[in-house]
Amino acid sequence: DPAAVSDPPAATPNAVVLVVGDSLSQGYGTSINGNPYSFVSPGKVWTQKLATEIRTRTGRACNRLVNVSVGGMRTDHGLARIQGWLNQYAPTHVILAQGTNDAWQNRGVWSMEANLGAMAQASLSAHARVYVMDFAFYPKGSAYRQGMTEMYQRVATNNAGTYFAGSGGIPFTGTYYHPDQVHLKDAAQPAILENVWQ
Repeated sequence: DPAAVSDPPAATPNAVVLVVGDSLSQGYGTSINGNPYSFVSPGKVWTQKLATEIRTRTGRACNRLVNVSVGGMRTDHGLARIQGWLNQYAPTHVILAQGTNDAWQNRGVWSMEANLGAMAQASLSAHARVYVMDFAFYPKGSAYRQGMTEMYQRVATNNAGTYFAGSGGIPFTGTYYHPDQVHLKDAAQPAILENVWQ
């Protein structure tokens, strides 16, 4: 019928993933004491790969990943900005991947939990699914690391979210970790990607 509308409706994003993290999610282009430093080679960081994997594994070309992660960002910084990101990007899924910088700066676990919980609640109010991502923090020993893991698990449980270990299954060796015992190298990125995907 020549009078019929031939063009399909414009595609709209049916999934927008927002990653709120720090250098572990930014991966490169970070700075230490004003000096440029690359933890992960450009194009290798898991957040870049995830955007491609979403399209490849689901076949949905209109999925989108928005990575607002910045090296050095703490949970209080994330909390101060989360509502603006939610308003701007209208995500359907939010991955909260913060806390490492709080730990570096000896900020209390209770403050991390309060900030992450508030971010999770804001995300839920925006009708997004919440994921709480735990990167193992080795510099302060096993007891501190376990305390952080339990904190992340409480945030997920108390805010209708899903907890997962972003660095789960990755050996704590020089092959995968930089000497600071926190940042993960190129070799670890595929495993992080699978943990996030699952």
